[in-house]
Amino acid sequence: MVVMKFDVERFILDIQELVKSDDHTTYMDALVHYSEYNDIEIETIADLVKKIPVLKVSLLEEAEKLNLVEKSAKLPT
Repeated sequence: MVVMKFDVERFILDIQELVKSDDHTTYMDALVHYSEYNDIEIETIADLVKKIPVLKVSLLEEAEKLNLVEKSAKLPT
């Protein structure tokens, strides 16, 4: 059996690079692309995102902007 080590920091950088490389690429698109390109199940990606606050917050903010989830209460700026 071959066991591969997964680099979480590299994963974060790859996702952020995908989002920054194109104005139309969303975090959701980048995560799906990453899972397909690296042959990783989307459920595994979801588990990773739940454990990585930076990606979790970015994904939630994006979902709120797209009205996919209810907006959370925020302090006025």
